[in-house]
Amino acid sequence: VLNLQYSKKTHYKKLEQVLVFFNVETVRLNENIEEYYPFKFHKNVDGWSLEHIHAQNSDFLDQTKKEQWKTWIDEHLPLLKELSKVQTDSIDLVRLVQELTTFKEKTVNATWAEFEQLANRAFSFFNYDEESGDDTMHSISNLALLGQADNSALNNSVFEVKRRKIIEMDTEGKYIPICTKHIFLKYYEDQDFNQQFYFWGAKERENYVKVLKRVLKDYLKEESTSDGN
Repeated sequence: VLNLQYSKKTHYKKLEQVLVFFNVETVRLNENIEEYYPFKFHKNVDGWSLEHIHAQNSDFLDQTKKEQWKTWIDEHLPLLKELSKVQTDSIDLVRLVQELTTFKEKTVNATWAEFEQLANRAFSFFNYDEESGDDTMHSISNLALLGQADNSALNNSVFEVKRRKIIEMDTEGKYIPICTKHIFLKYYEDQDFNQQFYFWGAKERENYVKVLKRVLKDYLKEESTSDGN
């Protein structure tokens, strides 16, 4: 399971199946939940997809849709302003907030190169650890199950923007799988680990995978005998 990669087309369906099963088993094994997994709500979702929990660059953004750039700025600028109040000594962050504010006013005449440079600078402030390369980015430790429509609403955003949207969707009554909610409500963060809500870091990815392997231990092959499928 740990060798499966979102970036490989042949792995996508299997990753989706593993996460569906993870959600089903999480409900079944929880002694505090008397109900069965809500297959009725699951079936009513118009298509399921894999959501990257943490985005680390602007790769998912459309280079031709300037309205999308503006929406991205509207969603991330308030968060960057909040972060600047925490990281009060970061001159680079203050400068980025100023530049994004100015850029927002001239989006119509802006180029993708200009926006990409600003967006990737913004992403850098939300990369909690520098060890998360492409393999980690596209592994199951950075993937959650979400409806396609909800996925489209979350795509391209940093973790904290996604977290707030998930809470909003849940408040509105949209069906969010239990393990996806656990991710964005920070269930996989150590109680003694004082990490801010803004990040999905290495420790949380590690804890997430540990729980997944424990819940699915009776169904997963031993890593030593796994062929990566």
